Amino acid sequence: MAELEKLRQEVRELRQNSVPREQHVALQEEVQQLRSSLDLMKSQFNKRLLELMNEVDEEKKVRLNAQVEMERVKKLVMSS
Repeated sequence: MAELEKLRQEVRELRQNSVPREQHVALQEEVQQLRSSLDLMKSQFNKRLLELMNEVDEEKKVRLNAQVEMERVKKLVMSS
């Protein structure tokens, strides 16, 4: 008899802590939309990160070329 009451209490608790099916489905859809948004944001972030890394590489090349040119000019000035 005590076990039956225990089961009844458990059923009551489950009902109290449950959400209606419609709400559950709506929450699942929202989670899916959020995951899709997150995936899109990750993709955009990675794309922008690669663009910035390429820009940094280009700036490094420009700086190195300018540095080489400065060394050439210094040598020309010193040899004159």
